[in-house]
Amino acid sequence: MLQVRQLFLGRAYKAMASVEQLTRAAQSGDTDAQCHLAELYENGTGVAQDYVAAAQWYRVAAEAGNVEAQVGFGRCLHFGLGVEQNPAEARRRYLTAIKGGAVAAYVLLGLLYFQGLGVPKDSKVAAKNFRCAAERGLPEGQYYLGWCFSEGEGVRRDDRQAVLWLTKSAESGYPEAMTALGAMHVKGRAGPTNLSEAYVWLSLAVTLGDEHAHAELQLLVPRLTPDQIRNAEAILASKNLELRMSLED
Repeated sequence: MLQVRQLFLGRAYKAMASVEQLTRAAQSGDTDAQCHLAELYENGTGVAQDYVAAAQWYRVAAEAGNVEAQVGFGRCLHFGLGVEQNPAEARRRYLTAIKGGAVAAYVLLGLLYFQGLGVPKDSKVAAKNFRCAAERGLPEGQYYLGWCFSEGEGVRRDDRQAVLWLTKSAESGYPEAMTALGAMHVKGRAGPTNLSEAYVWLSLAVTLGDEHAHAELQLLVPRLTPDQIRNAEAILASKNLELRMSLED
């Protein structure tokens, strides 16, 4: 089943040393600060989670022309975060953001079509939007496109393409892609069944907090020999290092 989650894709605003400084900058009209402050409220990072405050700051920045805030406010409207759910208006915001170059909006627009919210349900249009994001290097888009290929949603089922896109996403640190890729290795859909490779990807996903991976890993471990686990753990140590370096970059 496709894991649909709210995407937190706002720009990092690293110049601000504290929430208080960020708030002052936002209140003075800095739209980047407004967008990042909204993201902090949305995630509950450094402040108490407050979807109403998040939606308010996203809207202020969006109305001032901040493209990423258009994505953020569209997401609030899409999922009903701090505002009344309004998929049609979310779609309008996403289209505006896409015109401004916001790649993340393709993923969220694709989800609207996949879910049939405010638009007719259309897996082909969803997959087309996921591909737009995937080909522009967005890990979320790569995951969703890979999932579409694995399930034949909106595209012809193609395990080779599924593995290609899921691997790109997983190597960028996207946990849902790691879980999906691990499951494909278990089922022999990424080539011959490779339980050790599955163990590596599922373990990485667990490290990043994916609950589905934890359940899959519990089912997998009894099927592995001690030697397979030792070999997989050695590969896992290397992958963990690569992932940390990638995320730090």
